[in-house]
Amino acid sequence: MNEWMKYIQKNTEAMGSVDEQLLSDFFHVLAETRERGGKVWVLGNGGSASTASHTVGDFCKTSKSSGAQPLMALAPSEMTALQTAYSNDESFSSGFASTLADFGDTKDVVWLISVSGKSPNLIAAFNQAKDSGMKVLSTVGKPGFKLAAESDVGIVVESDDYQVVENVQLVLMHWLTKLLARN
Repeated sequence: MNEWMKYIQKNTEAMGSVDEQLLSDFFHVLAETRERGGKVWVLGNGGSASTASHTVGDFCKTSKSSGAQPLMALAPSEMTALQTAYSNDESFSSGFASTLADFGDTKDVVWLISVSGKSPNLIAAFNQAKDSGMKVLSTVGKPGFKLAAESDVGIVVESDDYQVVENVQLVLMHWLTKLLARN
């Protein structure tokens, strides 16, 4: 088998590792958030920040393409001035948490996108969200199983390959967008 086919197989196996019941539960939390007029705060670092940004576009615009109500989503990593102010004046690890404390609402949900599930700024955001009465969703790789287990709904992609986990997280976001557009 050539290298490309091995990579495709690795990604296919990782996608197949996603628990369908958890994926359904994940969608229902998003749908309920939309129904009650809440926002989805999508948080990630590096490639996961890029997925968070992409999620904002798809949830806010693409999810309404078939006449469904859009789902308001925000990615604090896109809020450059705000995040760098928090990082400079407080600390990098408290930036997302401070945003949630200042602008989050109990109707909101926080989606943490990570491979390791161990980034200090995401853990601080998790704690802030829980303290503020927000639900927490997470999609993580194998190393992030602890964060997933502590989330209201946590999906573990059974891989520790960063690229593969990030590929699956993007596919999951697109799938959830399709479901939101239909419902």
